[in-house]
Amino acid sequence: MATTWSPMHRYKQKTEDGAITCQSFPYGPHDGPHGLGETFVYSQGELLYSVDHYFSNLFFTADNGQYIVEFDFWLRYDMPDRLISPDGSIEITATSYDGVAIYIYRNGQLTKKIEVAQLVPNETDLIIYPSPHRFEWTYHRSDSAVNPLKDKMEQYPVFLEGLNLSLITADKKLVEIDIATGSIRHKGDAYQAMQQKTNWSPAWPKRKYKKNTLSG
Repeated sequence: MATTWSPMHRYKQKTEDGAITCQSFPYGPHDGPHGLGETFVYSQGELLYSVDHYFSNLFFTADNGQYIVEFDFWLRYDMPDRLISPDGSIEITATSYDGVAIYIYRNGQLTKKIEVAQLVPNETDLIIYPSPHRFEWTYHRSDSAVNPLKDKMEQYPVFLEGLNLSLITADKKLVEIDIATGSIRHKGDAYQAMQQKTNWSPAWPKRKYKKNTLSG
């Protein structure tokens, strides 16, 4: 049975202050969810550059649009393989829960990839879904007690402050990354750190989609 993807639509995404606008266009609306496309980045209405990529995942822009930071929260893992050696013995390969979690672009060029293992070194801390063979590396609450801060940490596990990217990971750490270099600057207890951010008001960019229409 062939896999059927939801159609990809062109969209416009603006920063909260409206200064930076990104327009992303898929080449094939039914090639999703990671089909080819192109994205144009504007500052105050002037084109800065274009990226040969359709951003289906969440992304932030920073430093007046110079940087794009794209996230992949929901990664696929492969089931173990059964390898039969010439003597007939069977070896089962280990499952690897790894992949690229973050892509950093500068002026339209991909400059850095950050692997899941760099963020969450212990695979047992990842959120594993046996079906459909996916895993997540961001923070999920492990208790049901009333705690608005933990709720917000789970809702907004990534946020940007200037060129400092903060990630709340599945192992309950706050990881800070300098997006100009792609290097990890700090890693510590997430809940303790977030308790100190009394004015923390995260906001993810919103997109306005436009359905694709067939031209004659």
